[in-house]
Amino acid sequence: MNVEATPVIIEAAINGVTSKQANPNVPRSAEEITADALRCLAAGAAIVHNHVDVYMASGLVAAAAYLKSWQRVWQAIPEALLYPTVNGGPVKQSYGHFAYLAAAGCRIGVVDPGSVNLGDFVYANSRPDVKHQVQVCADNHLAPSLAIWEPGFLRLVLELRHVIDHVPKPGKPFARALWMEEEFSLPPGKPSIDIKALRCAIAIDVELLHRSQHMGINV
Repeated sequence: MNVEATPVIIEAAINGVTSKQANPNVPRSAEEITADALRCLAAGAAIVHNHVDVYMASGLVAAAAYLKSWQRVWQAIPEALLYPTVNGGPVKQSYGHFAYLAAAGCRIGVVDPGSVNLGDFVYANSRPDVKHQVQVCADNHLAPSLAIWEPGFLRLVLELRHVIDHVPKPGKPFARALWMEEEFSLPPGKPSIDIKALRCAIAIDVELLHRSQHMGINV
């Protein structure tokens, strides 16, 4: 199959932490998020990911902030795939809104399988934290969106693959590579994609070699 005929899944990440000062067009209010999400879905996006202007709140408060815009999207497109970011703070607080969102109709969760420097801030996810994130997805039947901030994040994903693969349906996991010119990871572009693909292939080969040697098989 040629590249032009290969199906793709488009995820629209519509705001992140971008401020109105940095980009006057970024959607920040619930009304703006609803409008942008609907436009992205109409243009062909399969998934919409957004942040809200609530952080380190209770799970119920954070969920309410998302649902204020999402419910109007679902009224127009009931099957729309929408998902949030983390809520901040200790992992149980940071993931406290997912159960409420899943009960309301959200079908995608988040797993951040590693730690990374974001400027002067260290975004830390310990191994127990990551296991908790996977468990939240499993308990709420959410498809884990595996955020590969750095190529090394794939190592823990592969190590926990037996757990991730058993997330109840419809929780089919998928990975998303994150790009940044300066602060972390690799700059966007085909060479960086090739590097991440190669890193994934190497990690899989190493894991298969380790398992084969453990079972006494020469490869």
